[in-house]
Amino acid sequence: MSHILPTFIIIMLVTGSAACNKSGLRGGTAITQTPPEKQPETAPVVEELPATPASTVNTSIMAENISDMVITPAFKGGFETKPLVPNEENHVWVATAAGDVQHLRLEKGVVKSRKSWSQVTPAGGTRTYVLEGGAVMLAKNGGHLYFLNDAVPEGAIDKAPAKGNYFQLAGVGAAERSCIVSYRKNGKRYIGIGYGVGNFVEIEQDDKPPYAPKFATVTAPVKASATVQWGYSCFIDQTRLHYYGQFVRGATIGLDLKTMTPLDLSKAPNKAFVSTNIPAITVGVNSNGNGSYAMAGDRLGNVFNGDGYYTMAFEPRQSMVWGSAGTNLNVYPHDCLYKTPECKGFATYNMMESIGAQVGPLSALGDGSMVGMVRGIGDVYLIKLKVPGNATGGIEAVKIAEKVGNGGDPYMYTDFTGATLYLTNTLNEFDFTKMGTFDVKSPLRQLGFTWTQVDGTPEEFKDIKVDIRCFSDEANKGEFQTVEITAKPKSVQLLTVASCVDKLVTKAELRMTQVGTTSTSLMGVKVVQLTAFQ
Repeated sequence: MSHILPTFIIIMLVTGSAACNKSGLRGGTAITQTPPEKQPETAPVVEELPATPASTVNTSIMAENISDMVITPAFKGGFETKPLVPNEENHVWVATAAGDVQHLRLEKGVVKSRKSWSQVTPAGGTRTYVLEGGAVMLAKNGGHLYFLNDAVPEGAIDKAPAKGNYFQLAGVGAAERSCIVSYRKNGKRYIGIGYGVGNFVEIEQDDKPPYAPKFATVTAPVKASATVQWGYSCFIDQTRLHYYGQFVRGATIGLDLKTMTPLDLSKAPNKAFVSTNIPAITVGVNSNGNGSYAMAGDRLGNVFNGDGYYTMAFEPRQSMVWGSAGTNLNVYPHDCLYKTPECKGFATYNMMESIGAQVGPLSALGDGSMVGMVRGIGDVYLIKLKVPGNATGGIEAVKIAEKVGNGGDPYMYTDFTGATLYLTNTLNEFDFTKMGTFDVKSPLRQLGFTWTQVDGTPEEFKDIKVDIRCFSDEANKGEFQTVEITAKPKSVQLLTVASCVDKLVTKAELRMTQVGTTSTSLMGVKVVQLTAFQ
C-alpha cells in the first residue's frame, strides 16, 4: 500500500532522477587460470593493486537517487539503485562446425551434468539461442533448424518430423545464414529468424515447458530490407521487440516485431553515441563494414558493435561489456558504450599469454561470469572479474570443458547461455550503506520502493510478483515476504516487511517474477531503488 512520507524526511515531487556518477577505476592486468579441481567462489587477487579509497558517506545522495524527492538535512538512512539482474539457471550450449552439440549445466561454476548429440548438419557455423527453461534452438546454413533439450535422446538426432527436433525453412540458400531468437508478444512465445536478403519468419512455441517450436506455424517471410543481407549475427531488444541483424561485419538493419515493419535505425537508443577515447567500441547500429562478427546489446535497447572485434557481449550483474579481439579479451564498464563519452576503468587481457588460447565466442551467465569458447579446439572457459565491478582488477579463467565434440570447432554466434532472453525472474541485492547517511547501529524504520521504466516503454508494473527480505548476515537471510507494488515510476512506496521494519539490518534482497503470459512489463523496469529510512 502506498503512503506519503513524513515531511521532515523528504519533500516530494521536486526534482527528477540524476545520472549515476561513477569514477574511473584503476588496476593491473593479472589473469589467473584455475584448474577445474580448484575453483574458488571468489578468486584471489594475485597482483598488488593500487588501494581503492574506502567508501565514504555521500551526503549529496541525489547523485544516485531515482525518486522524485529531495533529501532534507534531517534525512537519516541509505539506499541503493540497481538495474534488474536475471535469476536463471546457468545453461551452456556448445555446437561445433562438425555437428556435435553439448549441453552443460553449471552449479557454482562447476559442470553438474552434460549431455551430447551429433549429426547437426550441414557442417559449418551455428547460430544459437537458449529458450525459457534451458532448451536451445540451433540454426545452420541453408535454413536447417534444430530444437534440443535434455529429454531428447543423446547421440545422432532423429530428424523425423514427428519427433519435432528438426525443420528446414523453405527458400533459404545453401550458403545463407539464419540468426535465431525467442521472444514473447500478444500472450504467446515465438521463435524469430532473420535470413537471406532482409527476410524474417516467425514460428510459434508451445506454452508449456520445454516450449518447443510448432514448426507447422512458420509464417511467410516479411522484409526488413530488399537489398541488405543479414542472418550472420543478430540482437533482440526484448523490451521494445526490436530485432537487429547484419551479415559478417556489414550494414545493420532492423525489424519492429510488433508491427513487422522495418526499423528506423535513427531512433535506436545509442545511435548517436560515440566514445571520445575508444570510438571503435561504439559502432552500434552504424555498422557498415566495421561491425563485430557477433553483435550484442543490453536490456535498455542499446546495440553493441565494435570495429575489429570478433564477439561483444553484455554481462548485467557486474554491468560490463566484454569483447574478444584476436588474442585479447577486453572489458568495458557498461556506461562506456552508451552514456559516458570518456571511457575509464576498462582493461585488456592477453589470453594467449595467460591460458595459451584465443577466446572467440562469448556469452554471459546470470551469476556475473562469462563463457568463452576456443575455436578449433573445443575448450570452454568460465571467465569472471576477480574484483566484482572492477574491470581492471584482473580476471580469472577456469576451463570447464575441453575438446568438446572430440576437439571440434565451436563456430557459433549470438547467445548460447540465455543472456538476451526476455526476463521472467530477477534477483537483486541492495546495500543500504552504499549511499546516504545510513547508521549501522540504528534500526531501519521504513523501507521505500521506487522504480523507473525503460525509455519508450509503457508506464506499467503488471503481473509482477515481488518478494523482499532484509538481513545483515549473508548466511542467515531468512524468508522472503511478498508485497504488492502500486507505485508509479519515480514515486516512493513504503513497504511493511517484517524482516526489515524496526530491525538492525543493512541489506535487502529483491526478487521479482513475471507471472502469466499476457504481460511482459518486467522487461520495462529499468532500475529499482530500495531506500532505508531510519
